[in-house]
Amino acid sequence: MLFDSINLVVSISIVYAIAVAAYFYIKAQRSKRRAVSLDYIKRWNEQNFRASFSRLVADASSREIDERQLLREWSQDASSEHPFHDFLRIWDFFEELSIAVFFGQADEEIVKQYFLYTLISTYNISESAIQGFRDTYASAAIYRNLEKLYGKWASEKEYVVVREVVR
Repeated sequence: MLFDSINLVVSISIVYAIAVAAYFYIKAQRSKRRAVSLDYIKRWNEQNFRASFSRLVADASSREIDERQLLREWSQDASSEHPFHDFLRIWDFFEELSIAVFFGQADEEIVKQYFLYTLISTYNISESAIQGFRDTYASAAIYRNLEKLYGKWASEKEYVVVREVVR
């Protein structure tokens, strides 16, 4: 009887220790995902991606050309001095961010709150240029994760509801 009560106490102690360890492990993982997410936000702001994007769209407006048409033209001539490289940097950033979200390295809720409309508007403007880029380099995998994250976020109810209210 004494042996059974000692076994019970030891068993409860082990279960408790495992539960506490699991709690702290989950908490540490969540903190890492948050830190990675905040690093992406910091990089976006430090590297001035938003300014690059605004400048490219303004360039399209000054030429009185649709942004999509301008990107199509630029994707055909991607020389190193070309402003198209700013879009490549933005697409590369969103591709990397998408991979981090899909592999659980970044907290999707934090990233989504900050990047939802930027990612969706970037993809909407860039879709035909990305497809042209894929055709040019004969690789269907280029920016596929960006496209998947766009599809996931654009199809969610909260985006659709807010988008309809804004119109």
